Amino acid sequence: VDHSQQFAMVAKLIKDRHEFLEKERRRQKREMLESFISYAVRGGPQIAFGAMLTRAGYKYNTNPVKAFKGVAQAATVNEVSWGSWLLDVTQKSARNELEFRRQDKIAPADVPFGISNSQLVKLEQAGTQ
Repeated sequence: VDHSQQFAMVAKLIKDRHEFLEKERRRQKREMLESFISYAVRGGPQIAFGAMLTRAGYKYNTNPVKAFKGVAQAATVNEVSWGSWLLDVTQKSARNELEFRRQDKIAPADVPFGISNSQLVKLEQAGTQ
């Protein structure tokens, strides 16, 4: 029995798996960096918002006009955080939608490591003979 075809299929599957895992690692790293940056962009204004509210409440507790001005300034800073959150969510949703559409175009026989992958099916059939 000539097992060279089986060995070649296994070698190709191992290579495909390595490429798949490497691509997934790069994707996860990119997402992690993007999340880190977006959290910093959102978190900075949130911290400033809290500090400004605290200042308005403690420093101007006897002057409602100045306290209100401080609260309004804090709310303005907070809008930066909400705006960056909105952009971040929109970007991530659009990227996910594009990836889902790309995945939908892949035939079941070509899905890496899918149960219908033609190479895996051939290898399984060869092993049962």
